[in-house]
Amino acid sequence: MPLDAQPGTKYGLHREPRLSAAQIADYLTAAGPDRRTSVIREARFPKVSVVTQYRDARAAIPRMLCDPASASTHLADALERLRRRALGATEWTTLDCERSTSALETFAKADNLLALRQYEFRPLVGSAPPLVMEGVDVCVSLDATVHRNGKVGSLLLAFAKRIVTSGSSGERLAITSLLSLMFAEKHLVHAGAADAKLCLTLHVGSGQLVSAPKSQVARRSKVVGACREIADRWRRVEPPRDYDGPDPG
Repeated sequence: MPLDAQPGTKYGLHREPRLSAAQIADYLTAAGPDRRTSVIREARFPKVSVVTQYRDARAAIPRMLCDPASASTHLADALERLRRRALGATEWTTLDCERSTSALETFAKADNLLALRQYEFRPLVGSAPPLVMEGVDVCVSLDATVHRNGKVGSLLLAFAKRIVTSGSSGERLAITSLLSLMFAEKHLVHAGAADAKLCLTLHVGSGQLVSAPKSQVARRSKVVGACREIADRWRRVEPPRDYDGPDPG
């Protein structure tokens, strides 16, 4: 179900449970019940005016990976677009351009170290349907599909610095990679058998590349359990104090 939003308001409303893979990872690695409640609140009552950060870097990196022969051209084009976008821009846009530029330059330097050339990356075709678990739509926003020896996986890019500054960074990246594996098992079967080793999350700033974990049974159970808990709590989580969106009743 699409986001319910009204013109001129700060918040929208997801009437049915809907979270991103990153939000599921945040929920499972939350320090306590208050943080878990906050994750549900942010998913149920999202801000409609939030502008995607690292937009240009997120678009350019898959192009570089899917077309390695022209990677340097894609990089140069992206950096030039960022330079032009920053001219006379707002403070927020200028800062986002600086962050995207830094992310692209970091990625280009780390590319060989990450041994990404052992994989074949392909661009996404069409939109990605959600994973549905225990009545929760889990949106796994892939940045590319990954292929090797007739098997398939997927790539998720992560940019937020908070992901790698917390003690649970490795587990958080492992959970998003596991969700990408679950997505591949469900929605990429036409391209080959899903392979955990090809289901990757790359944190661009730190260079961490994490594949879906070998130990999956307990984590899969936790993911399903988290979705069941979220679905049960969804309608009972109150909106933010300054909520101005549709009536959640």
